[in-house]
Amino acid sequence: FGPGGLPAVVQSFDAAALRRVDAVSRVPLVLLAAGAPPLEAAADFADGVGVAKHLLIDRHGRPTGLAARARALGLRV
Repeated sequence: FGPGGLPAVVQSFDAAALRRVDAVSRVPLVLLAAGAPPLEAAADFADGVGVAKHLLIDRHGRPTGLAARARALGLRV
């Protein structure tokens, strides 16, 4: 959390940068991904993943399973 107790989240497309932040801070981390994120690796350092809608829901409006897999690993989506 940031100064004054305001919530803060660090989001980045750079997994290495998030790992460095994770080593020195307790701030929540979100790995952003333009494609399918490496969920198992992300679960080691991130609290969540941020992905494009089409990775979560197919063109017919059905879940792709990515969100369920992420949540099973303890990640927020």
